[in-house]
Amino acid sequence: MTDSNAIGAYFAGRFDGDGSIDSDNRKYCRIVYSNQREAEFDRELIAKIGISNASVYDYRAAGEWCLYVPRSDAGKFLKIINQFRTGSRNVYSNPVETERLQLQA
Repeated sequence: MTDSNAIGAYFAGRFDGDGSIDSDNRKYCRIVYSNQREAEFDRELIAKIGISNASVYDYRAAGEWCLYVPRSDAGKFLKIINQFRTGSRNVYSNPVETERLQLQA
């Protein structure tokens, strides 16, 4: 996959299904996977849309892998995926924080 719109839409769906943002809406976004292969593939894929500092971690006790988008790229990532979300649902529940991060991106 090389089209940035297709990649953005893919990650919007991934984030809706298996993603989360830290509790203070500031530090990172993460997507959970059941295996390393998918997490590593997505780490390479997300770099194609300019998120080059993503990391993959193995949480053995939980039996999952996580792709983390760091704070420095969180606003950019959320701006990308929000354009593909349907309805009025937003990644953030805090409108002030949403505006602040959108201005940073």
